[in-house]
Amino acid sequence: MRVLVTGAAGFIGRHAVRRLRRDGHEVLALVHRSALPYRHHGATVLRADLSDQEQAEAVVAQAGPLDGVVHLAGLSDVRESFRHASRYSEVNLGGTVNLVAALARRHGPEGSSVRFVLASSCAVYGDQAVQPIPESATTVPTNPYGATKLAAEQVVARAAAAGALGAVTLRLFNATGTLDTNQVRLVPAALAVAAGARPYLEINGDGTAQRGYLHVEDLVEACARALGVCEAGRHVVLNIGNDTPLSVVDVVTAVRRVTGRPLQVRHLPAQSEPTDILADISMARDVLAWRPTRSGIDRIVADCWPAWQPPAQSPRAEPSR
Repeated sequence: MRVLVTGAAGFIGRHAVRRLRRDGHEVLALVHRSALPYRHHGATVLRADLSDQEQAEAVVAQAGPLDGVVHLAGLSDVRESFRHASRYSEVNLGGTVNLVAALARRHGPEGSSVRFVLASSCAVYGDQAVQPIPESATTVPTNPYGATKLAAEQVVARAAAAGALGAVTLRLFNATGTLDTNQVRLVPAALAVAAGARPYLEINGDGTAQRGYLHVEDLVEACARALGVCEAGRHVVLNIGNDTPLSVVDVVTAVRRVTGRPLQVRHLPAQSEPTDILADISMARDVLAWRPTRSGIDRIVADCWPAWQPPAQSPRAEPSR
C-alpha cells in the first residue's frame, strides 16, 4: 500500500514509518514544517502544517494517490493543554478536519475510499469507575487534550459514514518504549533520575495509581494491523493498551532493578487525576488478532534506557606504521 504517516518525526511516528517500511509499504512521511532534519528510513518526506487548511490541501495533492493514512500528528501533554487549550484545538481538531476534508475532496465517494487510522487517546474516557475501560464506556474527557481527541474521532466517524474513509480509531493507553525521552511520561522521567539528569522523581500522592504501560512496538503493530481491517463507510473504535496493571511504585522499582541505579523520589500531594486507567483490549484481540507481546515493564525500561546513556566513545586509532 501507499501510506501517508502524519507526525512522522514524533516518537510514535518514527517507529510507525520503520514498521510500515519493513512490511513493504510505500511510505510518505509527513513532518511539520518546523521539524528538525528528519531521518526518513527510506520514506518520501513531505512537510506541512496540517492546522493550515491551504497547506493540508497542498500536501494531500502532493502526496498523490493514497491507499492509507496513519494520522499520528498532534499535541499530547494533558497538563499543557489546560494552558494552551486553543492551540490544542487548532492542532488536534483543526489538523484532523483539514486532513480529512482534503482527503475527501481528492478520494471521496466518487473515487477510492482511503484506509484511515486515527491515533486517539484514553483521555477521551475521563475518570471511569469501571476498570478496565471498554470502548462502550461513556466518553467524558476532563481536560482539553481529551476533548480535542474526542472531537477528532467524531470528524473521522462522519467522514467514514459519508463513504470518504474506511476508518479505525485507536485509543492509546500510556505508550512508551524504545528511546523514549519525553519526561512528561513516567518511565522516561524515572530514567532521567537514574541517569543523573534530574535530582528526583516527583510522584503525586502515594504512588499506588495504576496504569497499563504499552511498548511503542506493540502500538505500531496495532497500527499496521488496523490498516488491514479498514472498510469503506465503516468506523471502528479500539482500545490499544496493556491490560497488566502497574502502580507508579512498581515502575520505580523496575527502573531501579533494570538500571542498577538509585532513584530518589519526592512525594507531592495527590492531584485530581484518575486513580486507575486500564484498558479493556478484548475488542482489539478480536478485530485485529492483536495483543501486547513486548510490553513487560522490564523490557520497556531496558529499551528506553539507552536513550539516557552517553554515546559510546570510539577507541582512538593507533598511528599507522
